[in-house]
Amino acid sequence: MISTRSRPTSLRRRNANSLVEVLAAAAVFSVAVLLVFATFNLTLRLNQLAKEDSVAANLAEETIESYRAMSFDAIVAPIATVPVATSRLPDGWLIVTTSYYQDNTKVKQIQVQVYWRNRPQSRAVTATTLKTLGGIDN
Repeated sequence: MISTRSRPTSLRRRNANSLVEVLAAAAVFSVAVLLVFATFNLTLRLNQLAKEDSVAANLAEETIESYRAMSFDAIVAPIATVPVATSRLPDGWLIVTTSYYQDNTKVKQIQVQVYWRNRPQSRAVTATTLKTLGGIDN
């Protein structure tokens, strides 16, 4: 038979342990929630960077295609255009550089670079093509 005197003491100990357990569980849960939100925030930022990179690659490719459609004589070489802001990218800039490929006046190299002022130059998207006088056979 259990005495009535020992019962309240054991209940008090059990309640004290339960409070400590609840506080520890709340702390662990709080840390887990913070980690989930931090991971979610990082995922959103990386998704935005990937989207901007994709738009930049498409912009560079479209610009290259417009130069491919031009005649050989219409492409001025050597020249580097002034950076132009692009509305398709936040803080994005586009620069086109044309030159003679390996000093051959029958081959022009066109390079398009899309970059951001708030990112390192190494993160720029670059596309390059060659345009020949009279086609590939020459």
